[in-house]
Amino acid sequence: MGEALRLTEEKRPLQTGIGGESVPDPTGHWTSGVESIRDFTVQCASCFKWRLIPTEEKYMEIREHINKRPFLCKTAREWRPSITCNDPTDLAQDGSWRWAFDKCGIPQPPPGWQRRVKIRSFRNTKYADVYYEAPSKEQLRSLADIHMYLDAHPWHIEDGVNLSQFSFETPVLEGIM
Repeated sequence: MGEALRLTEEKRPLQTGIGGESVPDPTGHWTSGVESIRDFTVQCASCFKWRLIPTEEKYMEIREHINKRPFLCKTAREWRPSITCNDPTDLAQDGSWRWAFDKCGIPQPPPGWQRRVKIRSFRNTKYADVYYEAPSKEQLRSLADIHMYLDAHPWHIEDGVNLSQFSFETPVLEGIM
C-alpha cells in the first residue's frame, strides 16, 4: 500500500454536476470543468496516513523510486523535521477534495523539462491530459512529438535525454477506476 500516490485538487473552484453539465461553484460562477493539480500527497507505508509533498519536483522524485524506497513519515523530515506516524494525516477525505491516483515508477523528466497533467472534467473517461514542456517551452503531447523534437534538437540527445524518460500515463480518478 505504500506505493499509493495521489494528486489532489480542491473541488470548490470548478465543479461539474452529474452527467458533466456545468454547475455554479459556491460563489455562483459557472465553470467549464477544466482544472489543474493543486497538491501532491503520498501515503506512508507504515501508518497509511497521507502526507503533503512540498514541491512537484520532490513528488516526482518520490513517485519515480517508491517501488524500491517506500515512503515513510520519517522521509518527510527533510521538510518537516518533527513529523512522525503519530501526527494526524495532512489531508482528510472529507469530500472537499477530488483525488486521483498517479502511477508509480513514472520517471522524472530530464533537467529543464516539465511533465504537466491538465484535468479535463469528471464526465470524461479520459479525464486528464499529460504533456511535456520542453526547455524551449514547446508543449509535446506524445512520444512521437518528443521523438520529432529530439530529432530537430539533437543536443538534447547528446545531453542524455531519451524516450525512456517520458510517460504519458494519466492518473486515475478515484471512483472511475
